[in-house]
Amino acid sequence: MSGSEQVDGAGLVRTAMTVLYKRALKDPLLRPYFERITVEDLRHDQRAFMSSVLGGEEVLVGGSLAGMGLTDEAYDAIVEHVRLTLFDLGLSRDDVSTVGKVLEDLRPTIVPQPVLSGREGPAGP
Repeated sequence: MSGSEQVDGAGLVRTAMTVLYKRALKDPLLRPYFERITVEDLRHDQRAFMSSVLGGEEVLVGGSLAGMGLTDEAYDAIVEHVRLTLFDLGLSRDDVSTVGKVLEDLRPTIVPQPVLSGREGPAGP
Protein backbone atom coordinates (compact mmCIF):
# COMPACT_ATOMS: atom_id res chain seq x y z
CA MET A 1 0.00 0.00 0.00
CA SER A 2 1.42 3.35 -0.99
CA GLY A 3 1.63 6.26 1.41
CA SER A 4 -1.00 8.14 -0.57
CA GLU A 5 -3.41 5.22 -0.18
CA GLN A 6 -2.70 4.86 3.52
CA VAL A 7 -3.45 8.48 4.30
CA ASP A 8 -5.86 10.71 2.32
CA GLY A 9 -3.68 11.24 -0.76
CA ALA A 10 -4.65 14.77 -1.80
CA GLY A 11 -4.86 16.00 1.79
CA LEU A 12 -1.54 14.40 2.68
CA VAL A 13 0.23 15.93 -0.30
CA ARG A 14 -1.17 19.42 0.41
CA THR A 15 -0.27 19.23 4.09
CA ALA A 16 3.14 17.70 3.44
CA MET A 17 4.01 20.40 0.91
CA THR A 18 2.96 23.18 3.27
CA VAL A 19 5.08 21.74 6.08
CA LEU A 20 8.00 20.96 3.76
CA TYR A 21 8.00 24.47 2.28
CA LYS A 22 8.07 26.02 5.77
CA ARG A 23 10.91 23.72 6.82
CA ALA A 24 12.90 24.49 3.67
CA LEU A 25 12.60 28.24 4.21
CA LYS A 26 13.84 27.83 7.79
CA ASP A 27 16.83 25.72 6.70
CA PRO A 28 19.84 28.00 6.05
CA LEU A 29 21.17 25.56 3.44
CA LEU A 30 17.90 25.37 1.49
CA ARG A 31 16.48 28.87 1.90
CA PRO A 32 18.49 30.36 -1.02
CA TYR A 33 17.20 27.67 -3.39
CA PHE A 34 13.58 28.10 -2.40
CA GLU A 35 13.68 31.90 -2.45
CA ARG A 36 14.65 31.88 -6.16
CA ILE A 37 11.35 30.53 -7.49
CA THR A 38 7.78 31.73 -7.17
CA VAL A 39 5.62 30.18 -4.50
CA GLU A 40 2.97 29.29 -7.10
CA ASP A 41 5.43 27.38 -9.30
CA LEU A 42 6.98 25.68 -6.30
CA ARG A 43 3.68 24.52 -4.85
CA HIS A 44 2.44 23.16 -8.17
CA ASP A 45 5.69 21.35 -9.02
CA GLN A 46 6.24 20.07 -5.51
CA ARG A 47 2.70 18.69 -5.26
CA ALA A 48 3.30 16.75 -8.47
CA PHE A 49 6.68 15.65 -7.12
CA MET A 50 5.30 14.55 -3.74
CA SER A 51 2.32 12.84 -5.35
CA SER A 52 4.67 10.85 -7.58
CA VAL A 53 6.92 9.93 -4.67
CA LEU A 54 3.92 8.72 -2.68
CA GLY A 55 2.71 6.54 -5.53
CA GLY A 56 0.06 8.91 -6.85
CA GLU A 57 -1.02 9.25 -10.45
CA GLU A 58 0.74 12.53 -11.23
CA VAL A 59 3.85 12.06 -13.31
CA LEU A 60 7.09 13.55 -12.06
CA VAL A 61 8.51 15.83 -14.72
CA GLY A 62 11.20 17.40 -12.60
CA GLY A 63 9.75 20.90 -12.75
CA SER A 64 11.35 23.59 -10.68
CA LEU A 65 13.04 21.12 -8.33
CA ALA A 66 15.14 19.72 -11.17
CA GLY A 67 16.01 23.20 -12.35
CA MET A 68 17.10 24.56 -8.98
CA GLY A 69 20.76 23.54 -9.32
CA LEU A 70 20.69 21.56 -6.09
CA THR A 71 23.92 20.15 -4.71
CA ASP A 72 24.05 16.66 -3.25
CA GLU A 73 24.17 18.27 0.20
CA ALA A 74 21.03 20.33 -0.49
CA TYR A 75 19.24 17.29 -1.92
CA ASP A 76 20.17 15.29 1.18
CA ALA A 77 18.59 18.05 3.29
CA ILE A 78 15.40 17.98 1.20
CA VAL A 79 15.19 14.19 1.48
CA GLU A 80 15.58 14.42 5.25
CA HIS A 81 12.91 17.13 5.49
CA VAL A 82 10.54 15.02 3.37
CA ARG A 83 11.16 11.97 5.55
CA LEU A 84 10.65 13.90 8.80
CA THR A 85 7.54 15.61 7.45
CA LEU A 86 5.92 12.34 6.37
CA PHE A 87 6.81 10.63 9.64
CA ASP A 88 5.37 13.59 11.58
CA LEU A 89 2.18 13.30 9.50
CA GLY A 90 1.72 9.69 10.55
CA LEU A 91 3.23 7.54 7.82
CA SER A 92 4.82 4.35 9.07
CA ARG A 93 8.59 3.93 9.23
CA ASP A 94 8.35 1.44 6.36
CA ASP A 95 6.45 3.89 4.15
CA VAL A 96 8.86 6.71 5.01
CA SER A 97 11.79 4.41 4.22
CA THR A 98 10.20 3.51 0.86
CA VAL A 99 9.77 7.21 0.03
CA GLY A 100 13.44 7.76 0.95
CA LYS A 101 14.46 5.04 -1.50
CA VAL A 102 12.31 6.56 -4.25
CA LEU A 103 13.92 9.94 -3.60
CA GLU A 104 17.38 8.40 -3.87
CA ASP A 105 16.41 6.83 -7.20
CA LEU A 106 15.34 10.29 -8.41
CA ARG A 107 18.58 11.99 -7.37
CA PRO A 108 20.27 11.75 -10.82
CA THR A 109 17.28 13.47 -12.47
CA ILE A 110 17.26 16.32 -9.95
CA VAL A 111 20.87 16.95 -8.89
CA PRO A 112 23.10 18.12 -11.75
CA GLN A 113 25.88 15.62 -12.34
CA PRO A 114 29.38 16.87 -13.14
CA VAL A 115 30.51 16.43 -16.71
CA LEU A 116 34.10 15.35 -17.22
CA SER A 117 35.90 17.17 -20.02
CA GLY A 118 37.94 14.17 -21.09
CA ARG A 119 41.12 15.76 -19.76
CA GLU A 120 40.18 14.89 -16.22
CA GLY A 121 40.50 11.51 -14.62
CA PRO A 122 43.34 9.01 -14.43
CA ALA A 123 46.29 9.38 -16.76
CA GLY A 124 46.60 6.84 -19.54
CA PRO A 125 49.49 4.36 -19.93
